[in-house]
Amino acid sequence: MMAGRVLFVDDDRYMRTVAEFLLRREGYEVRTATNAEEALKALEHEVPDVIVSDVVMPGMDGYELCRRVREDPKMKEIPFIFLSAKVGPEDRVRGLDVGADDYVTKPFQPQELLAKLRVTFKRLEIYRRQREELGLPGVLPSVLVVDDEPFWVKVLTRQLEQAGFRVRTASDGQEALEVLQRFRPDLILSDVMMPHMDGMELRRRLSEDSRFSDIPFVFLTARSGEEEALEGLALGADDYISKATSPQVVVQKVRAVCRRVESARRKVRRELEEATGRIPLQFLPESPPEMEGFLLAHRYEPFEDTPGGDYYDYLPLRGGALAVAIGDVMGKKWRAWFFSLAYLSYLRSVVRTAIRGRASAGEILSEVNNLLVKDLKVSEVFNTLFLMVLNPGDGAVSYASASHPPPLCYRAASGVFEELIGEGILLGLSEGTRYGEQEVQMSPGDVVVLYTDGITEAMNPSGELYGLERLKEVVAAHGGGVPEELIQAIYRDVKEFQEGNPPEDDRTVLVVRRT
Repeated sequence: MMAGRVLFVDDDRYMRTVAEFLLRREGYEVRTATNAEEALKALEHEVPDVIVSDVVMPGMDGYELCRRVREDPKMKEIPFIFLSAKVGPEDRVRGLDVGADDYVTKPFQPQELLAKLRVTFKRLEIYRRQREELGLPGVLPSVLVVDDEPFWVKVLTRQLEQAGFRVRTASDGQEALEVLQRFRPDLILSDVMMPHMDGMELRRRLSEDSRFSDIPFVFLTARSGEEEALEGLALGADDYISKATSPQVVVQKVRAVCRRVESARRKVRRELEEATGRIPLQFLPESPPEMEGFLLAHRYEPFEDTPGGDYYDYLPLRGGALAVAIGDVMGKKWRAWFFSLAYLSYLRSVVRTAIRGRASAGEILSEVNNLLVKDLKVSEVFNTLFLMVLNPGDGAVSYASASHPPPLCYRAASGVFEELIGEGILLGLSEGTRYGEQEVQMSPGDVVVLYTDGITEAMNPSGELYGLERLKEVVAAHGGGVPEELIQAIYRDVKEFQEGNPPEDDRTVLVVRRT
């Protein structure tokens, strides 16, 4: 699933601090504002993917902020979520009437806000994919304009915005590099002659940085010499435009470059999809192993039949123990679905490497995290992972978690549920993180259900999430049977709940039953 940019608006400093910590921990880029006026100023410079706002604030309230966002052509499609202590039904109705997409009440559970954000970003990604498939332009394509002439920047910004682009500006190459740390545009439009760092040096720096080298780059300059144009094109620029050209023509050239680049990307995507469709997914096990004292089963359904972010595996340990792993992957690179095929295979290798000589779930997760953090090629990808170690004969189970949704342990004798909650952060965030281990004793008939968020965050046409309580009801009703029957019941109930609504994520369920 995708991570993105969130603007969080609240006059309570404690709420801003907590929210920023939670969201950054999940891989989001976060900007905060203390009130609605400050938020509007921030929106003039950078348009986020999602806005989360309090309602009651000094000066302009959240309702008015939402109304103004919806009236602005550049921002009217941005998802807007209210987070408020106003809990009456009339407050929710008013919030939705002014254009909000969702409403979360304070005090809030972090899991609820994070779940709603994940669903929101999944909707955005599906919307973008659908527009790409229809050959339509993406959602508010963005341009970084780099120029030291304020008047020219103002004129060009106005023309680009009227043409449907989001625009950020920088006055020279050095400032552009700083902006790019927070904002990734679809195209960079840069002057050549600027103080501090000129356009040629900016292009040279970007071409040497794998994070930015693929961003289309167009030079815009008052100089008309052929030699300079050839130098710019030799550095990999996509076009070279004279400032003598009218702003309207510049905009059309920018649009043409964006179309040309996107057309090339779609062609590559189609070829990779065709190739990948012929590759068996050998890195995910087809069937579970046999294990003394336990019955195991699983089911995996990829989103749109394309390999996605869900991961699961069975890993033999010394002494006859078995590690059961389930996880989910997120990060900037995850937008390129074909990257997942290579990364999931890589993740499986990392986990298997970390297991060598270890039998502790906490130690294994700690080593997996260290290996991922040290690998710069996957530094922008983060993983949830739950690892459960089954010991033969006595039903003893140990586990550790890296921010994965807690599995359910259903006690057959009492009908009571326990959530196997771990305290670890996402894998890949911080080197040296230690993951604690916990234990649970499974009695005969007890069942543990491991799942990914594609199950609990399945949505019906009314926008309601399937949720954990409904999953518990199915487990309680069918937990006495064999694991395969329980899994079938879960998928059947999720499908009925959705009432024809298409899935928005991979779905994986893994069941362990003590015999």
